[in-house]
Amino acid sequence: MIIEGLETMERWILEEAFDVFDRLRGVGVCPSIATWNSALLGCLKVGRTDLVWKLYKEMVQSSVVAKVDVETVGYLIRVFCEDKKVSKGYELLRQVLEDGLDPGNAAFNDLISGFLRSGNIVKYLNYFTQ
Repeated sequence: MIIEGLETMERWILEEAFDVFDRLRGVGVCPSIATWNSALLGCLKVGRTDLVWKLYKEMVQSSVVAKVDVETVGYLIRVFCEDKKVSKGYELLRQVLEDGLDPGNAAFNDLISGFLRSGNIVKYLNYFTQ
């Protein structure tokens, strides 16, 4: 019961944070890379990977953020892999590369480690030979 209450509270806090985030952007306040990172990591903490994708796309399209932070991409990929969502980590890596951004070596290392830990070596080989 207490844990369910905490989860509900975390989700409510996230919704409130997004409301403030949207209102600030609505009046022309441009978020810094640190603000975007905080929003992304907040979504990950409460398991809202659907919002991570939405925010990531908005972040890339933002004129303020000329280059997505390498640490952010690496962290997101690492979290996806730790949550056994290696395919989502791979999708993010592909998107980052398609956007012409350099994800850094750590992102590749984390993704390879995630595939190896998942025990699905064949899938890993197929992804990286595409």
